[in-house]
Amino acid sequence: MPVILNLEMKNLLDENTSTILKTLILEENVDIYRVINSYLAHLITEKQLSFKLTRLAQQLGAYCERPTSPLPKRK
Repeated sequence: MPVILNLEMKNLLDENTSTILKTLILEENVDIYRVINSYLAHLITEKQLSFKLTRLAQQLGAYCERPTSPLPKRK
């Protein structure tokens, strides 16, 4: 996650995108790991990393489980 935090601090990722990416990392999403590993291997630049992660977050963000509010209690 330090890579995501670094991109967020440099304003290469917005807060919403970084939140989605952190969730996907915690869920051990293979696609996210693959892109981050290519950056760590110096195969892509920070800007390319940011672009690819943003695109993945947009594609995969809909599949993240979001907490739902409890149903209202009937009186």
